[in-house]
Amino acid sequence: MNIACVKSKRGSKSVLTYWYKGHRYRVRLPGVNLTVDEEKRQASVAITEIHRMVDEAARPELTFKEFAPIYLKHLAVKQRIAAYRNDSALRCHLTPWFGTFTLRSIRLENGIGYIEHRRKEGAAEGTIERECAVLSALLNCAVDYEYLDRNRLKKMPAPQYQKRKRIVTPDELKALADTVSEATHPNGKEARRQVILLAAIALNTGMREAKIVEMDYGNLKKQDDGWWWYPPAGSRIKGVPEMVPLNRMAVEAIKAAGPWSLQGRVFSRWKDANSFKHVWLRMLELAKITDLHFHDLRHTFATWLQDLDVSYEIRQILLGHRVKGTTFDYSHGGKSALRRAVTLLEGATCGTSQTAPRKKRRANSLEDMVPRDRIELSTPAFSGLCSAN
Repeated sequence: MNIACVKSKRGSKSVLTYWYKGHRYRVRLPGVNLTVDEEKRQASVAITEIHRMVDEAARPELTFKEFAPIYLKHLAVKQRIAAYRNDSALRCHLTPWFGTFTLRSIRLENGIGYIEHRRKEGAAEGTIERECAVLSALLNCAVDYEYLDRNRLKKMPAPQYQKRKRIVTPDELKALADTVSEATHPNGKEARRQVILLAAIALNTGMREAKIVEMDYGNLKKQDDGWWWYPPAGSRIKGVPEMVPLNRMAVEAIKAAGPWSLQGRVFSRWKDANSFKHVWLRMLELAKITDLHFHDLRHTFATWLQDLDVSYEIRQILLGHRVKGTTFDYSHGGKSALRRAVTLLEGATCGTSQTAPRKKRRANSLEDMVPRDRIELSTPAFSGLCSAN
């Protein structure tokens, strides 16, 4: 490295001469009459830029389609939960749109064009938001692998969807259970029965459908206080409880799924969480139920626990939430507690002794936590499907 001073009418200009990987680069440093410290600082910036440009040019110019397998392999090494969603978003939507773009040519306007395209196709805002998150994650991965200098879609205005507050009702559960007997083909009838069993476990454990489908007999252990499930760990963001207590209804649903064995998946009929979705959607259609996702059963579980005065900390542990405040977004009950609060305030300010009725005790076990009038509960059809007998 060498810095030479060149006289000009405006003053002394500094010129950097720098050799890198067998090539000479001459750069005029910005400014005139620079001090020694200013020359060093400007030279450092120029050298960094030379390294970046040369190293970037040395990397192959990959297209979006060519880099997608590298990103998916990266996810597989990280053992991200539900990576199939990223794969599906890439394969079905992102790659068809961005596939021929080189990574360095993707600009903010291309991302905005994709959002407009998906809206014209009628995609839900939440779906588009998840796809944009996958797109941004892929570009960030390309930066980490030094195929990109930066993610140019970092400030893309991704859609913000409204958080769901949908919970299932007893009448809807009964209608779903009735679709099993309506099936004409034995294979279709068994498929619907298995979906009902998945729903029963979801309502009694609060676990995600992906984890329930992956449930293995080897992870079920009987302790002095009953059965416990030790599911595989989740991702850094989507946590999973280290151990899940199983109440009577959850155990009966597992027994009804098939012969109990020492190892092997309980619901081996389904490859993954996507495998049973077509059966679930068909059952919703036959039951005339709208806008109900299987994941809403997890919201239902959290809401029922809240209505039973189960503490926020216990609900958070059972749901496996790691991000602070997420459990609050899953709990949509608590009306009785709100009514009790204002009634107590009325009694204090008006000098009356009126108090709202409150439950005699808090729930002490998961079996107590699940309201017995919510699931089967008065529905013989649903409870009968969860019985191994």
